[in-house]
Amino acid sequence: MNINLLSTHNTNNFNMSFTGRRKYPKDIPPRKLQFTEAETEIMPVLQKHYTAEANIRTQKLNLRDYYSSYDKADYKELIKENTKLKNKIHRIAKKYSTDEIILAKNIDAKNTYNRYAPKIYRAKKKVELFELKKFISKAIIDENIKAMLLKLIDIIEPFLKK
Repeated sequence: MNINLLSTHNTNNFNMSFTGRRKYPKDIPPRKLQFTEAETEIMPVLQKHYTAEANIRTQKLNLRDYYSSYDKADYKELIKENTKLKNKIHRIAKKYSTDEIILAKNIDAKNTYNRYAPKIYRAKKKVELFELKKFISKAIIDENIKAMLLKLIDIIEPFLKK
C-alpha cells in the first residue's frame, strides 16, 4: 500500500503572523543607495589607497624611532605602490570624466547612508528611532546625508508604536 503525504512542506518552522506590513509613502528615501559604475570600479582601488597611506604613516613613524636601511626600502616601496594607486584612481576618474575627490566623497556618503538607513527601517519602536536620531545628529557625516537620514526618521516615526 502506497501512502503519499498531502503536504510535503516542512511546517515545523512556520510561524503565523497576523501583523500587516507597514505602508510607507511613495516619496520615502530608498533603503540603500546604489553605486554608479564609476564608483564600483574605483571603490577597491580607493580602499587599497587608504590602507597604503596608513601603512606609510606607520612606516614613517618607525623610521623616526629606529632607522634602518631595510625600513627605508620598505618605506620607498610603499610610496611607489601608493603613487601607482593614485595614478590608477586618476585614470578611472578621467575615464568617466569626473573628479576623483568628488567620486571618493560620493562613495563615503553612500556608504554612510547604507550603514544607517537599514537600521532606521528595522526600528520597531519610537525609542529606537529616537536613539538613532540622537546618534545621527551628533555624528560627523556629510550634511546632505544627515539631512536625508533625519528626513527618513521623520517619515517613519508616525508609523511606529510608542
